[in-house]
Amino acid sequence: MRKALRFVFIVAALLFIHQSAQAQIHFTAKLDGAQEVPPVTTTATGTGTFTLNSTGTELAYHITFAGLSGSLAASHFHNGPAGVAAGVVRAITFTGNTAAGVWKSTDATQPLTDALVKELLSGRLYVNLHTAANPAGEIRGQVLVDYGIGLSASLDGAQEVPPVTTTATGTGSFMLKSSSSGTVTELEYHITFAGLSGSLAASHFHNGPAGVAAGVVRAISFNGNTASGSWKSDDATQPLTPALVTELLAGRIYVNLHTAANPGGEIRGQVRVTTGIGFTAKLDGAQEVPPVTTNAAGTGAFTLNNDGTELTYDVTVGGGFSGRITNAHFHNGVPGVAGGVVRNLNFLATGATGIAANAAGVWKSGDASQPLTPTLVNELLNGNIYVNFHTSANTGGEIRGKLNINYGISFSTKLTALQEAPTPVISRATGTGTFTLADGGNELTYQVTYANLGSAFRFAHFHNAPAGTAAGVVRDISFNGNTTAGSWKSSDATQPLSSTLLIELLGGRIYVNVHSNNFGGGEIRGQVVNDVNTLPLRAPIGVSRTLVDTTFNVNLQGVTTTTDFQLSSTTGTEYYFQDPTGGLRVFIRGKIAAPPGTLIQVKNGFVYTINNRKNIEVQGNQVEILGTPGLPPPKLVTITQYKANQASIEGQYIGLSRVSIKSGSWPATGSNATIILRDASGDSLALFIDLDTDIDGSQPPTGSFDVVGVATQFNGVPQIQPSARADFRPAGTVSVAETVSGFNPETFELRQNYPNPFNPVTTIEFVLGRTQPARLSVYDVLGHEVAVLFNRQAEAGKSYRLEFDGAKFSSGLYFYRLQSGERTQIRKMLLSK
Repeated sequence: MRKALRFVFIVAALLFIHQSAQAQIHFTAKLDGAQEVPPVTTTATGTGTFTLNSTGTELAYHITFAGLSGSLAASHFHNGPAGVAAGVVRAITFTGNTAAGVWKSTDATQPLTDALVKELLSGRLYVNLHTAANPAGEIRGQVLVDYGIGLSASLDGAQEVPPVTTTATGTGSFMLKSSSSGTVTELEYHITFAGLSGSLAASHFHNGPAGVAAGVVRAISFNGNTASGSWKSDDATQPLTPALVTELLAGRIYVNLHTAANPGGEIRGQVRVTTGIGFTAKLDGAQEVPPVTTNAAGTGAFTLNNDGTELTYDVTVGGGFSGRITNAHFHNGVPGVAGGVVRNLNFLATGATGIAANAAGVWKSGDASQPLTPTLVNELLNGNIYVNFHTSANTGGEIRGKLNINYGISFSTKLTALQEAPTPVISRATGTGTFTLADGGNELTYQVTYANLGSAFRFAHFHNAPAGTAAGVVRDISFNGNTTAGSWKSSDATQPLSSTLLIELLGGRIYVNVHSNNFGGGEIRGQVVNDVNTLPLRAPIGVSRTLVDTTFNVNLQGVTTTTDFQLSSTTGTEYYFQDPTGGLRVFIRGKIAAPPGTLIQVKNGFVYTINNRKNIEVQGNQVEILGTPGLPPPKLVTITQYKANQASIEGQYIGLSRVSIKSGSWPATGSNATIILRDASGDSLALFIDLDTDIDGSQPPTGSFDVVGVATQFNGVPQIQPSARADFRPAGTVSVAETVSGFNPETFELRQNYPNPFNPVTTIEFVLGRTQPARLSVYDVLGHEVAVLFNRQAEAGKSYRLEFDGAKFSSGLYFYRLQSGERTQIRKMLLSK
């Protein structure tokens, strides 16, 4: 239907958990005999490169050794600090001289547990290779975090041009480091090869993409089978120039090992970014051309994925613009030059002087318009891309910020009210923070901007606790207006970044909390995570219906149950969608095809009410199509039951049986209509027919019939809204998914679980005031039902105590839902392992 959509200008931010490469942490291991306990005299060496994924559930590894005193007898991960011989926690399988694999939390034997991840982050896991001559281990190496941009290379003959047939292999681990000013100064490398056809004749870094043979840019010196060294920007010959850094980050530098039999190279490996590349932008008026005097400022966090095809961004601005923000873009231009627009930012805002807002999204190489081209990726790596926010008073831009590479481990945070614990706060405030851990883990630099606090700023801190848990302050944060920029060091006289807090940071257990006068415990908070996209949890749709208006950053997932009720519009889309906890109307700014039965994920929506209907609103690129599981069966209700329980049923896919037309005219083609239905009891209900269906202009049903559609309302008047003429069916043919009993006005109590938080077992108790069927289920944050604790007749007045065992589930927030008749109650609980 072509209706005037009330698209509320919202603070937009990306809320899906996109597996960005920056969500990973890179580790290396340098293996030798000196690290064994006691030390072993051997010429054997090895190199290992490792990557821990964003959720800490998978550790990918690639290891090469050479020069052992005899055949490899066994190989393992061990759990112990340097200088201590400790027990085996995981076997490693080698093929020849190289091992490549993934250690997972779901492995049936020797899984990667949360405890072992903490040991890994603490530097207390090591790789050990055993031989007959040295059964306790001939060479070993601690698996240590690399505090810089991590890169790796896997060398073999297949990458040569033309390919070379050889059993030789190699592993290279690299770390790009910078000075305190952010200028790249050094590439550290550690490379091991094995199995060449003859002696190593030469070895180099070359400058060329995969599949192309190119010239030498740096010689590499090996000691036996291993090379350890540093390529520096101030080397007298063959220095690491800024141009070569760009080529390196773009994946166009490779390592090549030459032999007499293969003078062009026997094995080669492209040096590729392992952990993605993080960028930061600090926005202000001073960077504009010409400079602008303004109180506005902003912070942007960005991640370029491994292959340079996606740039994820999240930017918050505030502090006092001269007026309403009119546009926001990525521009291509060097500092000091006003460059052209290359990409629009997904940004919406409204208001007067002092507006603050947020922009977020993913810029992809496959976008139909304004794609992220290889040329623009090069410009990005060269520091020639900036973000720009425009106002009417400053049409060329009021604040701008250049995207700068973070030469360290990058973290970010998205601050929202829904992350506050133990009770989420209702507020439209948001914030963005970007962080870089450098100097060997001794310094965390940060910049944070918040926007739209509901009351005056009071104070802000770093706290130490996982998501969903509140804990004490570990570091004060001072703001200047809406933005702070600072450094947290291990050498600080007070509240230093201790080694313990460093491990907590790497484990995602440090959060930023911004307190206001109205919310002394915190109005917005965000975990500091190694992933620009790890943002607030998804909520069940039923929970979202209880949120007050102007609640931002709501993330939902469900199946569409209607056609597009804005089909004739060229700018908007309207669906209803639902999960097991409820249904909701979604307005989408843009056209998205998600016919009934499509599983969609709505990212960072804005919840509001219009005409007494609860809605969530997003932009088109904040909706992801996840699959097509098909329509759920309709919930069969009577008209009386629907009207008596309108609040709980609204938004869901329902069915009415044996109804007939009481009054109203069937719509002609291109017209809407409201028809009044009645059932055998004589009760009546409105039927709304939308012109964006195939119902208008069709033949009306006659006599008694069944109808399915979504339960909607207009200004408090309940109605059913079908999507197609096929939704009118012969009487008695609507299938029943759940027969809803009458409303129970007596006791209906679902009590808070105890203990909470829990690990791994907690008790849930409920009591009903009337004997009737009841169902108690547990849902994860995606709205998926993960357990059914009770599903049978419940006796009146009897207290039921059920245990939920979370042993096989991941730590995090869960919801439990009691449904009996038309009554539903939902509570939340936290599994903390």
